[in-house]
Amino acid sequence: GIKDFFNKIKRSIQIYLEFFEKNFVYFNIITHENPGLGVKVSEKFWKKFFEKFKKIEDDFKKEISSGIIKNLPVKDAIFSLIGILHGIIDQWILSGRKYSLKRKANTVFEIFVNGIRR
Repeated sequence: GIKDFFNKIKRSIQIYLEFFEKNFVYFNIITHENPGLGVKVSEKFWKKFFEKFKKIEDDFKKEISSGIIKNLPVKDAIFSLIGILHGIIDQWILSGRKYSLKRKANTVFEIFVNGIRR
């Protein structure tokens, strides 16, 4: 149900932030990779990312059908979540990584969920 759906979203946010907290050097690679490098790190990352998000995408559509979630284009909603996450990560890097990214997970979750919930 909706509780499981929101828990999956929350856990996905935590995993994403934890990954970049531990591997912050990859953030610039996947967000700003130079196509001339020949290394397609970002392509591999996004392919894996969207494979993992497929289940959430299916659940999202189900919750739209049930009327609990606004009828939004699912991919647009997911990319909006990614945009929020990247803004938080950019700010963290610019601050000199002085705090734990993980502590921002609840803020990101609340902003996103309150934007999609009816």
